[in-house]
Amino acid sequence: MAQDPKLHKLDDLFHDAKQYTKSLEYQKMILFCKKMRHLGPYNAMLANFQMPGARFLLTADKWMEQGRAIKYSARPIVILMPFSPVDFVFDLSDTMAIDQPLFQETEDDILERIRNQFNPKHLYNISKLFENLYHNLQLEGIFIETVKRGTEHAGDIRPVDSKHKYNVNIQINKKEGWFETAHAYYCVMVKEDLNEMGRLLTTLHELGHLYCHHLSHPDPSAEDAWNERQISKVAKEFEAESVAELVFDHFGYSTDSITREYLAGYLESNEIIPTDVSPELVFSAAGKIIQMLEHKMNYREGLVFKYNKQFSSRIEKIKAKAGKAKEKKSQAAAAQGQTLPFQEP
Repeated sequence: MAQDPKLHKLDDLFHDAKQYTKSLEYQKMILFCKKMRHLGPYNAMLANFQMPGARFLLTADKWMEQGRAIKYSARPIVILMPFSPVDFVFDLSDTMAIDQPLFQETEDDILERIRNQFNPKHLYNISKLFENLYHNLQLEGIFIETVKRGTEHAGDIRPVDSKHKYNVNIQINKKEGWFETAHAYYCVMVKEDLNEMGRLLTTLHELGHLYCHHLSHPDPSAEDAWNERQISKVAKEFEAESVAELVFDHFGYSTDSITREYLAGYLESNEIIPTDVSPELVFSAAGKIIQMLEHKMNYREGLVFKYNKQFSSRIEKIKAKAGKAKEKKSQAAAAQGQTLPFQEP
C-alpha cells in the first residue's frame, strides 16, 4: 500500500505566498494561463508564480524567429519540458528587436502578432477532440454512459466494482483492427439531454475529479499509486471546475456560452479559495486531459495496461505467439529461397 504523500512542494509555495490563496489572484492566474495556453496549464502556472506580470513568454529560439533577441539583463523563467529537465522562457519585456525597423513596433503590436501565431483564435474541431478523448478513455479504463437526470446534476464519476459489467474496448493494433476488452475502472455518467458542448464540459469536469485524485487509484497497492484525497466537497468541486475551465479555454472555447456558475460564483463570493485546494494537481490534471484531447495514446500508456496484470499478460502472450508464427513463416520462406517483408506482430 502506498503511503500518504507529503503535501506537494509547489502547493507549499502557493500557501506560503498568501496572495495565491486569494480568489482574485487565483482568477488572475486562470486568465494568465488562458493567455499563455501555448505553454500548457502547468508551465503557465509555474511562469505566473515566477513573473505574474509577464505579457508573453517564449523560448530564446522562438523569440529569434520573431526577430527579437534576449537582453543581457533578462530574467529567465523556468518551465518543464518532456524528456529533458527544464527549459527557459523570456517575457516580451526582456527582448529587443534584432534589426531596427523604420517604424518601431509597439509592445501591443508585437503582442497582437505573436498571439495570433501561438494562440490562434480559431476553434478546434470538437468532433476530433471527442474522437481522441474517447479512444484514450478506453485505455484509461473509463466507461462513458449517458443517463437521465434532473437539472441539478449534469454528470458524475464513480469507481466500477466487479458486480457491474462495464467493459472498455482497447485498440492494440489499428492496422490489423485488433481490439481487446477489459473491465472498466471508472464510469462517467453524463446527462443525455445535454448538447455536444455541454457533454464535453461535463466530461472534463468529471475527469477533473479523477485526475485530482478524488477517487482511489485502480491498484492502490501499486508503488506509484496515488492516494484518494480526503478533502471537502467544496474543494473537490472547485478543483474539478477549475480543470474543466482550463481545458475548455485551452481549445479556444468559452465556458461563458454554457451555464457554469460554480467557479465564477465562488470566486466572486469568497475572498479566499478553499484551503485544501491543490493548485499543483489542478494544473497537472488539466495538462493531462489536454494531451488526451490532442493526441491518441498508445495502449501501453493507459491505466488498464499498466495496472490490469491479466490484461497486459494476455496481450503480451498473443503478441509473442503471433511473433513466433511469423518467424516460422519467414524461416519456411527463406528455406524455399523467398523473402517476406518484416512486420511487427
